[in-house]
Amino acid sequence: MSKYTDDQIANACMKCVDNWDMETLLRFAYDEMYHHYTEVAKEDSLDAFMQMNNKITITFDPRKGE
Repeated sequence: MSKYTDDQIANACMKCVDNWDMETLLRFAYDEMYHHYTEVAKEDSLDAFMQMNNKITITFDPRKGE
């Protein structure tokens, strides 16, 4: 059992993210999506994602941090 409630954790997360600039927000989103689709997602979910986004040119490579 956690000593923090879900609401306390959610509020702390929101407070933290509220202080991020756009570059930090985007980098976090890129990293989280990359992790999700390379480590968590099932193949059918990855296929749907790739079909929906196959026309997007990615200039950020989360593996390189560039």
